[in-house]
Amino acid sequence: NTNNRMWRAVLQIKSTNLGGTDDAASLRRIRDFIMKPSILEELKTGVADAVIIEITDGETSTELESRQIVEQLNNISPHIFAKGIQIPGFNLSEAPRKADDHDAHGQDILPSTGTFSNVWREHGIRLGRLADLPKAMQRILFEQVMQRNQM
Repeated sequence: NTNNRMWRAVLQIKSTNLGGTDDAASLRRIRDFIMKPSILEELKTGVADAVIIEITDGETSTELESRQIVEQLNNISPHIFAKGIQIPGFNLSEAPRKADDHDAHGQDILPSTGTFSNVWREHGIRLGRLADLPKAMQRILFEQVMQRNQM
């Protein structure tokens, strides 16, 4: 059936290069919105907070520009909080891998290329499993609330 053929085709993909995402495009749009005078004034005076969370496989074709925008966002105001969450992609090739490279369901996890860390640095969280996403989101929001309360 069509569903089985589709999955067989996906499993035959040998390339593990997940690059190609233009993260900078969305980050640029967020930065441009925040830089509008009325929005920026609210963020700088503490009338409003902005929590920006990018959920990604960690690869990007715009590493340098993305890193620069992340740094800009996190330095505009303490009321702007930009974080990245990496959920590593699964290796869909049939090549065997070490047992410790598997997630809880036995699927192979791609090793990090370092791109995510280069872009997000101390503002990034790398998850091992998709199931960890809700707790990571809660942690980010909690950190922002705590930072806000300390101002």
